[in-house]
Parts: sequence; structure tokens; C-alpha cells
Amino acid sequence: MKYLKTFESFDMDDLLDKINKSGINSLTSLEKDFMKAHSEGDEEKLQEIEIKSRAKVFKSSNNLFEFDFTGKIMKIEDYRTFYYGTMCVPSIKCENGDEIKGELEGSIEYDDGFIILHFSKYHDGQEYNIEDFCQDIINELYGFVQDIIDELNPIEM
Repeated sequence: MKYLKTFESFDMDDLLDKINKSGINSLTSLEKDFMKAHSEGDEEKLQEIEIKSRAKVFKSSNNLFEFDFTGKIMKIEDYRTFYYGTMCVPSIKCENGDEIKGELEGSIEYDDGFIILHFSKYHDGQEYNIEDFCQDIINELYGFVQDIIDELNPIEM
């Protein structure tokens, strides 16, 4: 699984150590924003930065799929989690010949071991869901999504 990683978490002591070792310019803009929000006690900004710090882009090894995870997570109870972002899949042609780009906003729902995909797109008044885009490669899609879940939601076996 290849993905671009931003940050896992922020720790003020680690950031101060980084500044002592390499200088203030060694901090990323997100790390600087974190330090500023922390010093100002801006809880809303700290939450926003925490979400951004979890953002990742996941790419399938076969280059068919990409999930741009925004970092936004919604948990419902202990077993149901939604991961929000943009899923890129192959484009499709609809009946009138229009090509619909496979860039779908939505979420991956992980519900006590089950994966439910909530991605769709409207075109000319008709809704196309992710399964419409991936009819012949649905198993590959779910394998890719399982890799994402394994990364974002490690569970004990």
C-alpha cells in the first residue's frame, strides 16, 4: 500500500526539540499552526489541525484507485466509524455517451467488521454509485478499501 503521509500526531515537546535541534524553519506550516493555536488556547483551531494531520492519500498498487482521506472521522459508538474523503476510480460512459469522471465524494463506513461504501455522483439527474463505476473490478476495490481500513482502524485479531 502506497500512500502520502502528512502527520501522525503533534507533541509540543517533540516540536520544541525539533526547533532546538534544527531551528524554527525546520517546522512545517501545519506544525507552526499547531504551536500558535496551542499557545493561544484556540481549541477550534487545534481540532482543525488534528483533522488535517490525519489526512493521507492512499493509492492502490494497480493504480486503479486512490482515496484522498481528509482526516475527518466520525465514530458512532465503539464499532462504527466513517472515514471521509474523495475516492478516485475509473471513469464510466453513460447511456448517452457522456463520460463521467470517477471522482466521488463520500465516506467509507466500517461497521463491526463490515465495509460499506457511500460514494456516488449525479449526472443528468441520475445517481451513479461507486459500484456502477467498478462493476468489473469490485473485488479489487474492496481489497483496496480493506487495506485502507487496516491502516486507519487497526483491530486486534
